[in-house]
Amino acid sequence: KAGKLRALAVASPERSPFAPDIPTMDEAGVKGYAGAGEDLWWAIIAPAGVPADIQKKLNDALVNALTSQDLIQQVKAQYVETLTSTPEEFAAILKRDHARWGEIVKKADINLK
Repeated sequence: KAGKLRALAVASPERSPFAPDIPTMDEAGVKGYAGAGEDLWWAIIAPAGVPADIQKKLNDALVNALTSQDLIQQVKAQYVETLTSTPEEFAAILKRDHARWGEIVKKADINLK
C-alpha cells in the first residue's frame, strides 16, 4: 500500500480479494502454475473409523464457526480467507495432493530415512 513493493502476481487460481488488482500467475503469463491457492490448506481431521454421523456433526459445527461473521472479520484482518468443504470434498483434495506431491517426491528421490 505504501508503494515500496510491486507485486507481480498471486500464486492462487483466482485473484485475491485482498489485492484484486494483482493478476494471477496464469494471467501474468506463467501458465499451469499450481501455487499456494491450491496447495495451502488447514484442516481438522478426525481419527480413522469415526462414524459418518459424527463426522457430519463435527463438520457442521466447523462450518458454522467458519461462516460466523465475527470469525470471518478476525481472519480477514490477517489476510486469510475462510473456506469450508464436506468430508468428501476434502478427501478429494487429499487424493489430488497425494498424487501431485507423491509424483514430485518420487522424481526427486526424496526419502525420510
